[in-house]
Amino acid sequence: QINPVDPGLWFNTISLGRPSLGAFMYQLYYSSGACSLAVQIKLKKAGVPYQPVKVDLAQGQHQTDSFRQLNPAERVPVLLFQDTALTEAMALLIWLEQRHPQGLLPTEPLLQAKVLAKMTWLSNTLHIDFATLWRPQRFVLDAGLKTAVSTQAQPRLLQRFTELNQELAQHQYWLSDQLTLADYYLLPFIRWSLSAVPGVAQLHSLQQYLDRMGELPEVKAALELEQIPLRKN
Repeated sequence: QINPVDPGLWFNTISLGRPSLGAFMYQLYYSSGACSLAVQIKLKKAGVPYQPVKVDLAQGQHQTDSFRQLNPAERVPVLLFQDTALTEAMALLIWLEQRHPQGLLPTEPLLQAKVLAKMTWLSNTLHIDFATLWRPQRFVLDAGLKTAVSTQAQPRLLQRFTELNQELAQHQYWLSDQLTLADYYLLPFIRWSLSAVPGVAQLHSLQQYLDRMGELPEVKAALELEQIPLRKN
C-alpha cells in the first residue's frame, strides 16, 4: 500500500508564496474534457470544498505568463493546495485518494499494482498515441512526416481500444468489480476516442462500460460542471 509522502516526491512543485484560497481547500485548473476531468471526478466523489478554474486551451490561456507560474509545462490539470501548485493527473488522483480515502486505490498489493500499471499505461502510452494523432509537431519537424505520424496513429489507437474493449467485458469496472482510480482516469480517453478514432463507437463492451460510468453521481456532477456530455461527438 502506498503511504502518504512529501508532495515534492510526486509532483512538479512551484512555490507561489501563500495565495489565499478563502473557504476552498483546493483550486483545480482544468480544461473541459481534458485529463483534468478525472481529477474533477475524484474531487466530486470526495465532497471537499474546491474552486474549479477553467483554462481555455483554444484561447491559449495555458500559455500565459500567469499560468506558466503555476505550471511551466503549460498543461492541465494543476491543483493549488496551500502554497504549492501540484501537477500530473495520475499523481493528483493518488494524492487526493491518500488525503481523502474512499477505497479507490486497493490496499491488496497485487490489485494495487495492477491499478497503478493501468494508470501508468494511460499516462505514458495511450496519451502519447493521442499526442501523435493531434500534435505530431511535438515529434517531428518535417511537414510531410507530421502527416505520416498523425495518420499512423489512427490504426494504432483503434487496436489499443479494441484490446481495451476485451478487458472491459470481463468485469463491471476496468480491473474488477471494484471501482478504482484507473476508471476515473480512463474516462477522458474513452471520450476522446469516440470522436477521434473511427470504429471505437462500435465496440460494444466499451460502450456498456461507459454507460455504467455515466451513472455514477460523481461523474454526472463533473460532466455537468464542465458542461460536456458523456459521449463526445
